Amino acid sequence: MTIDEQTNTPPPAGDDIAGETAIGDQYDRTWLGSIARPALLIVMVSVIDVAILAFLRQYAPDMTPAMGWTILGLGVLAAVIGVTTTTWLALPDQRLRRSGGYRAAEIALLLAVTRGAIWAMQGIPDPLDVLTDPTGVFADGYFLIAAITVMFTWFAAIDFTGDMAELALQPDELWVSRRTELGTADSTRAAPTDRPQVVRRFLARWVG
Repeated sequence: MTIDEQTNTPPPAGDDIAGETAIGDQYDRTWLGSIARPALLIVMVSVIDVAILAFLRQYAPDMTPAMGWTILGLGVLAAVIGVTTTTWLALPDQRLRRSGGYRAAEIALLLAVTRGAIWAMQGIPDPLDVLTDPTGVFADGYFLIAAITVMFTWFAAIDFTGDMAELALQPDELWVSRRTELGTADSTRAAPTDRPQVVRRFLARWVG
């Protein structure tokens, strides 16, 4: 076989498959693509909002039931957004969006929705009040309570979901496993992931 023939010879089929796997299948589809796990996380985090609502009913008797349910709904919305976006950002092709700017925009959107929902329950403020008392208009007591609830829920959601994402098989683990299946394994070793430590951290955050 001449040098030209060697150069033009296509690589073995196994190498093609391995290459495609390395590029297009670099995440744990079964784990990160599951619907059940995010749904359970949303329910778990929303329990925090139920506890906050019970606390408010006990120590803020002047708060109307409608306002309480609105704050609870905003908390659940924050849980849904936090779990969904964190799961989405865990995908390899979204790594460029994992930035502080993206999270800052997410927080700004949540606070804007919270402010609008509280105004919808209280009534739209008079434009003159916006000019004469902007602090009282934009940062009243109910909004501050709702904003704290929303932010606490959102941070809990992204922390818990981040822990669950770390339990997924990592790209290097998938690569080594695929090479082994194809019989093309070499000395490459996957970086170890301390999953028991991740589970302990998750339990400590939830219980402790």
